[in-house]
Amino acid sequence: KHGPDRKKKVPLNKDNLLLRGCTIRNTDFIEGMVVYGGHETKAMLNNRSPRYKRSKLERRINRDVIYCVVLLLLMCFLSAIMSAVWLGAFEDSTIVPFIPFESEEWYNPYFQGFVVFFTYIILFQTVIPLALYVSIELVKLGQVFFINYDLDLYYEKCDKRMECRALNITEDLGQIDYIFSDKTGTLTENEMEFKSCTIWGTDYPHAPEFDENIDDSETDSRYSIGTNISKSSSTMENLKIEPGLFREVMTMSLRSLTNVEVTVDSSGGRSTNYNEMEYQKSQKIQDFFLLMAICNTVVVTTHAHEDLMDESGIVHLSPEEEKQEKRLSKLNGKRNGNGNNPHLPPINNISSKVPVDSLKKPIHPPKLTDSWSFANGGSGGRDSPLRTPSEGSLAGSVYSDMAKIRFEAESPDELALVRAAATYGCCLKKRSHGKVTVHLPGEGAEVEFDLLHILSFDSTRKRMSVIVKHPMTKEIILLTKGADSQVLSVLDKKYKENEEYKKIVEDTEDHLYNYALQGLRTLCMAKRILHKKEYKRWKKKFLEAEAAMQDREQKIMDVACDIEKDFELLGMLVFM
Repeated sequence: KHGPDRKKKVPLNKDNLLLRGCTIRNTDFIEGMVVYGGHETKAMLNNRSPRYKRSKLERRINRDVIYCVVLLLLMCFLSAIMSAVWLGAFEDSTIVPFIPFESEEWYNPYFQGFVVFFTYIILFQTVIPLALYVSIELVKLGQVFFINYDLDLYYEKCDKRMECRALNITEDLGQIDYIFSDKTGTLTENEMEFKSCTIWGTDYPHAPEFDENIDDSETDSRYSIGTNISKSSSTMENLKIEPGLFREVMTMSLRSLTNVEVTVDSSGGRSTNYNEMEYQKSQKIQDFFLLMAICNTVVVTTHAHEDLMDESGIVHLSPEEEKQEKRLSKLNGKRNGNGNNPHLPPINNISSKVPVDSLKKPIHPPKLTDSWSFANGGSGGRDSPLRTPSEGSLAGSVYSDMAKIRFEAESPDELALVRAAATYGCCLKKRSHGKVTVHLPGEGAEVEFDLLHILSFDSTRKRMSVIVKHPMTKEIILLTKGADSQVLSVLDKKYKENEEYKKIVEDTEDHLYNYALQGLRTLCMAKRILHKKEYKRWKKKFLEAEAAMQDREQKIMDVACDIEKDFELLGMLVFM
């Protein structure tokens, strides 16, 4: 590097490496160098010929046929020896019965034994059951016919029947005694669905509502990841909105997300401690949905990606940029027609230095008015950004521009979290390097957080964390999600000493146990405010661990564990 950062070490890890055979999305072009592209790459090692699958019956028949071939050879060999011995017993070839020899040269017992060996192979070839293979293949064709037209294997939603594409393993289907399975993507089809959540000890069950007049395929809230993600909606269309959560999320703003000390009036017969707990609960709900929206690696797009680079490496303009260029060229034409001022640069030269996106003003949803409330059914007027919410309806929680957003996620659980948060109005709008933009309903606009670090999930920590900076208070916030055993074990000590906080953890664990009995998956959410001095010391260690040449993964994990402690419990998310 040149300049003041020439001595700075820039770590390179797996995030900077593209494996051979990877498919790059939302990328027009890349700049880099080839590290290795030979036969030891992952794609080449996996690109081997597929292993031929044989059924038990086929393996058994092949073994029996080998025994038959060995038996045939033994029979022919013994018969040839006995034939040679029998011919050797005659002194004259003319007296051999039934075998006329044309000349004396043909009368050789050893030569005749060699010829007779092949003769016996032709005679005894029926020992090998060649017709058995043909019979078995015909039986398999019959099995395939009955499998393809079995009504119990017909999927009515997609109008698709069973397709048997192999003839060599059909007979094994009737020999299955045990099925061992786990909760992998093979069974869930890499599809996750938000079911419920527990926030600060309070359970908020969600149940999808279905209309009998609507086809199941239209109300199915499970969306696959892969190529179909960009086509799916950013919200869950059949999710029943919890009114209590909805009211709290609608007031989410930058001020409500700050950890400020407030003085709560204890009038009304309730204790100050009770009111303080209620205020903290309200704040925890908002932090919970903020964590769902930004603690991930989901990419947000508004349109399907179009590759602008052709085979020759030339990057063409997008349709929007072409329209912009045409508009600027018309302006230049008018300027040239009215006389060109030599002191003024052409518009094309100006536009070439300014990104096209900067010429467009962002359109934000109108700010929520004070007259809108959940109780009165959204009486904010016709210009209100929210439609009237009804019980079990999504109309009151989705802005009109959210329908144009498309989420692309690496894992199905991240997609489920982001879509659930968007359903309640806390929508992830944009993600870039070092920045993440979220729509906060209380602000009525988009808010940009500085994304400082992403601590990726690993099998040892079983947590995924992000470190962001609050745009108003400049607080450094650590948000984490992960397995219950790994999050509940690193909570602040007050959750073990204070009785009220202990009750919150116990209630969360009870809900966790009940949902686990139903076979649902759970994720625990937690938050921590980092002091600036502590963060600076940790950041120095983290950069050193990233730049380490040996045991980099272990050092990064150790440094991550150093900062992931003393958490404030937010709650638990349930999905399947």
